Amino acid sequence: MSIEWVNRAIDDLRAWGRAHEVDVDADEVRLLCDYASDYLNVTELGEFTPATFEELLLSIYPRKVIAPPESASETVAAARTLVDFLLDLGEISEERAALMRGALTGIEPEMATALADPANFGMAKSLFSSIGPESLEQSIAIPAGEVPDLGEAPCDCPACAPLPAVRLAPEHELEAALEAVPVLGEARALREWLAERGSTPTAKGRLRVKDAAAAPLPTPSLLWDLGRLRERGAPMDAWASMVEFLVEKDTAGQVTGSAELDEELYDLFDMLYRLQSPVPVTVVGEYLDELLEYERPDVDAALGRLAHCGLVSRSGDAVTLTPWPATACAASTSATAWRLRKPRTWPPPTPWA
Repeated sequence: MSIEWVNRAIDDLRAWGRAHEVDVDADEVRLLCDYASDYLNVTELGEFTPATFEELLLSIYPRKVIAPPESASETVAAARTLVDFLLDLGEISEERAALMRGALTGIEPEMATALADPANFGMAKSLFSSIGPESLEQSIAIPAGEVPDLGEAPCDCPACAPLPAVRLAPEHELEAALEAVPVLGEARALREWLAERGSTPTAKGRLRVKDAAAAPLPTPSLLWDLGRLRERGAPMDAWASMVEFLVEKDTAGQVTGSAELDEELYDLFDMLYRLQSPVPVTVVGEYLDELLEYERPDVDAALGRLAHCGLVSRSGDAVTLTPWPATACAASTSATAWRLRKPRTWPPPTPWA
């Protein structure tokens, strides 16, 4: 998040604090600068204005920062220190400094209210607030001799926290239920249609362009690839390969209807898994608004297509992961390793009672 100008500013702020014997909350000021850079396109200290603080502390902080309402006074105090620093450096005028201080006086009580109002929470903040610190800090027993090689240690942010434990359905039940996944039925129907047509794949095993154009089914290229993967090994192993393909390959919008969302399915499924409960469709839409930079897909249509692929289940106005994606985990890593790091294949297992 931090960029060069922020790093320089914090170094200068610390030196200024030592020289003037001022107690500086450098971490809080860094967060102010980081968010100003990321969300308000601030590129240097002199671009801070009263409006910058209003947007940061009354809009962006309540949406993004998990903090108790009483912390508002500490954040505003750090902002006041930043104003003093900017004025002393000559980055702002006396007039602007006075306007900033006045704005901060009005912001402080409003910020506490905004931090306490769940209606202001962004999706990521709503997610991790609902999980709670006790879930993120749960301990995991690792049997002797089964400690995986994690390589570089994960960071301590909520998104990298160990995933909750899960109990899976018996494999034979999942295997039998796969027959009901619509996209697999379509992949089989495409193969039958091609056989009747007398079509053959290309030398590289791909669907021919003329066959794709004439196919009576949507996304024939995707169906062809899934059909090829389904022929590889046992049903659950083949399904794991298909899930990996849907999530990791460049499917150009054939899965959800949005090329950008296809690329972000890992993060979407990570969110659905960690919440461990049905997620309102409106909340999923809010999450996608934050996750996607360029596209605004039709959320209902995208979820419908994911359900068609057997990846999510929708009941009324809520959506959950299906139990079938659990095999994508089992195919690539032990249960212990899955709980400690993101495996190559996905999505994560759904809680199974």
